[in-house]
Amino acid sequence: MKVAFARPGQAPRHNVHMVTLVVPMIVFTIASILSCSEAASSDVPEHAYTTYGDSWSCERGFKKTRDKCQSIKVPEHAFLTGNSWGDGWKCERGFEKTENECQSIKVPEHAFLAGYGDSWSCERGFKREGDRCSAE
Repeated sequence: MKVAFARPGQAPRHNVHMVTLVVPMIVFTIASILSCSEAASSDVPEHAYTTYGDSWSCERGFKKTRDKCQSIKVPEHAFLTGNSWGDGWKCERGFEKTENECQSIKVPEHAFLAGYGDSWSCERGFKREGDRCSAE
């Protein structure tokens, strides 16, 4: 591209041509973006928000089910995980999932909750035998 220097008080010709080409392109681009975002937002279901382009995700506490957001039913002794897969909830420490609820883990004598609190282990000097701990 050749750079032309204008005489004092005159605009270079190539800048005038560039402006007449670029300004309509900018206006068209902005109008396209605005019309697409308006169309996409009308397709966003209740309890959802737009992500990228015409995609959407559900708010916390809701799960994407086909074309809508369904409320996640969190049982007693559970909490929301924020994951888009699975049930969307997990049992608290000391409780385990049984169907759609959280049951207390029965920790036998000479045992303790292990790891993440979703199982138990026997104390030193004891070994697991079924649902109890026996001396070694």
